[in-house]
Amino acid sequence: MNYEKTTFRYIDQLDAWIETRAAARTAVDAKELFYWFGFDMMGHFVFSKSFGMLQKNEWHRIIVMLQNALSLLGLFSPVPWLIQLALKLLPRVGILRDWHCMISWSKEQMQERAKQPVDQNQEPDLAQHLIEDAKRNGLQRDDWMWLSGDSLLAIIAGSGPIASTLIGVFYELARNPDHANKIFNEVQDLDVRDAKVLSKLPHLDGVIAEALRLYPVLPTRGDRKTMEYGVTIGGKRADCFERGHDFVPERWYRSPEMIRNKAAYAPFGTGTS
Repeated sequence: MNYEKTTFRYIDQLDAWIETRAAARTAVDAKELFYWFGFDMMGHFVFSKSFGMLQKNEWHRIIVMLQNALSLLGLFSPVPWLIQLALKLLPRVGILRDWHCMISWSKEQMQERAKQPVDQNQEPDLAQHLIEDAKRNGLQRDDWMWLSGDSLLAIIAGSGPIASTLIGVFYELARNPDHANKIFNEVQDLDVRDAKVLSKLPHLDGVIAEALRLYPVLPTRGDRKTMEYGVTIGGKRADCFERGHDFVPERWYRSPEMIRNKAAYAPFGTGTS
């Protein structure tokens, strides 16, 4: 799929939304706005259709259900088996109803997508890839559960990091406008729609990395057992980062000595970023 072209399509919508509100001097909920952006874009990547929240200026009913349903995971993550019992045995009301509606919607989207003819002139979306792989392996009735789960996981896993990262970046740029000016100067006379060009801009890259350090996408990095005095997470520890509580993008390109233990930087949990 032409990810850059699709991404800029939604960036343009986000930019127009912000510009309109700024011209009208209207305060906006940035968290809400960035989640609309993330979900709209991931809906397109997965099913080739947006949720339309940026255009309609409102939450999509399925996304509201999804967020309600996901609240179960935080509460019961230490005992995941209890969630399974609840889903199987308890009546489908409240949050449990939202959970089942969310799963049913995803299954319907996948089955609808499977009925559509393949357009050779259009880049395939994730749903098409998943369906084609399942067909090659002898698609069975039970496979729809896995297909709907994988498509839903892709939407959630893609939209959440997009929104949380943008929230962190914009929050710090609002508090530290000098860094916004440095980025502005960096992109002068450059093609800002060329991802390769943008990836070579040190301060822009540093701002993103520093925002991810302070506000990691996966802040817990899994379960921890702490003692009575609690625990300090690596991203702000003095033995890992000099001035760990401060927003210092320069540490990532001009002052590497400020990074005392790079292993403490894991905004997406384990693995490389």
